[in-house]
Amino acid sequence: MLRRDPGALAILFLMPLVFILVMSLAFSNVVSSDVAAQRNVPAYTLFGVFFIVQYLAASILDERRLGTLQRILVTRATSIDLMAGKLLGALLVNTVQIAVMFAAGVFVLPLFGVPALNLQANPLGLVLVSLVASLTAGGLGLLLAAVARSYEQVSGLGLMIVLPLAILGGVMVPRDQLPPFMQTLGLLSPHTWALNAYEQLLIADAELIAVLPNIAILCAFAFAFYSAAVAFLRHSMYRTYN
Repeated sequence: MLRRDPGALAILFLMPLVFILVMSLAFSNVVSSDVAAQRNVPAYTLFGVFFIVQYLAASILDERRLGTLQRILVTRATSIDLMAGKLLGALLVNTVQIAVMFAAGVFVLPLFGVPALNLQANPLGLVLVSLVASLTAGGLGLLLAAVARSYEQVSGLGLMIVLPLAILGGVMVPRDQLPPFMQTLGLLSPHTWALNAYEQLLIADAELIAVLPNIAILCAFAFAFYSAAVAFLRHSMYRTYN
């Protein structure tokens, strides 16, 4: 779907950039502008990465409607192989989006008088956090595709899942400003662990070892989403042919 509509892909890449710019400008006089950039860029980059999963799910649903998935599964490919291929595609798109947003934080924000994103952090840590966050978002997209039965369901479920996860994860409002019960619920959001890892690296100048627990938890999220997606797809295909 994204290949056939490059305009939609461009919008998906521009959306988090607009949020980053607006939020950085809006709060430049409230908090340290340097800290604002270090927080807003990864926060709204994560929002964009998880938002794009709706389009991944819609593209898979389109293939299911056209019978492409069924034809692939008739071959020696398994549902695990199929989902793994889709996950790799999502990883590529999400990783590119993260790279573009971080580059925009470095080069575009200064054009509007906002201090640039400072990437003088642990490079390996940034790469690993970005990769596992991309995998987690891709896994969620696969699960959404396996559960939904129509484009309307993809859109509705996507918004119902992605927005609360972003809010609970501290994307819109820092988690320490949320009510205690929402902070506890936020531990169930992958955004929490990804954003916390980015903040440790970009603001606290932490070493890789400090964010390894976050990376491990994100890997667990990715594995859970992927496994559930495979299970739902198998069940769906079984019902189709029996």
